[in-house]
Amino acid sequence: MKRRIGLFALLALGCGASTPIERDVAPAPGPATLDVSEATPADGVTVMPSVCFEQERCDALDSDCDGHVDEGCPSVASGELEIGLAWNDDSSLTIALEPTSVELAGDDPEVDCGDAMQPRRARWSVPALAPGDYRIRVARTDACEAAEHTQASVAVAVRGRLAGTYNVTVGAEPADVVSFSVTEAR
Repeated sequence: MKRRIGLFALLALGCGASTPIERDVAPAPGPATLDVSEATPADGVTVMPSVCFEQERCDALDSDCDGHVDEGCPSVASGELEIGLAWNDDSSLTIALEPTSVELAGDDPEVDCGDAMQPRRARWSVPALAPGDYRIRVARTDACEAAEHTQASVAVAVRGRLAGTYNVTVGAEPADVVSFSVTEAR
């Protein structure tokens, strides 16, 4: 028994504090994280103040102010980029994202041309963002003969943070809404 205690004490002392050996070895690279710049609204775009509710309202906005657009609502996918679009006339609108190589998940809403005041809502997401410069635009697809100009609201959440909710007027040409950059950081 004394031998076991002595051996244990010797092992414990041998594993005690020691002077670390310094080596010229670079630390192993860790996974890159991403930084997102502040979103910059385009000229003529109005930044809307956030209005927060206790629950998500499925209104193509981040109505519960948690950094996600319509999470938990039917047919809504989450991602590092989430975009909601809402408008109230008989126009048919869609989102255009640049760079165009980034694929948006989501779909354009079915438009009932006979009901001009039906609220229109659509949502898109990008599962993962790569470093680069991004620009979000709203474009007309005009399945119906619509008003010359359409007022639309666009909610943009990037990496779990609301970048903003923007009001934009969409005419015959696509309307720029907002741009931001994603960079690698350590």
